[in-house]
Amino acid sequence: MDFLLIEDRRFGDLRVGSYQGVERDIYLSCMEIRTLAELRRVAGARVMAAEELGTLLAHFVEDRIMFRDGERYLSLAIATEPHIAARRIRQGEAPKEQLIEDRRARLGLPIVR
Repeated sequence: MDFLLIEDRRFGDLRVGSYQGVERDIYLSCMEIRTLAELRRVAGARVMAAEELGTLLAHFVEDRIMFRDGERYLSLAIATEPHIAARRIRQGEAPKEQLIEDRRARLGLPIVR
């Protein structure tokens, strides 16, 4: 799936957001707490300017679908069904594994597959 659909019914009305590409990847990567530096690496892989990343994160926080604590971010949307949650978790692990491999390569350490 190449898009993310978020429905928010918390405040008495239905708000819907659809995100694709790097916006989707940033939101999904925040299923775990992520620092701004980590998110810059995720965005950098997709050539997103730092200002654009800041604007996107501010949008998520303003819409109350993401929580910010200093330079740490956490997505708040929950999956509607268990199989969707499982898929999100699997997808969320992929960028993390790539970051680990990249870090190991920069340090000259072997990559275990």
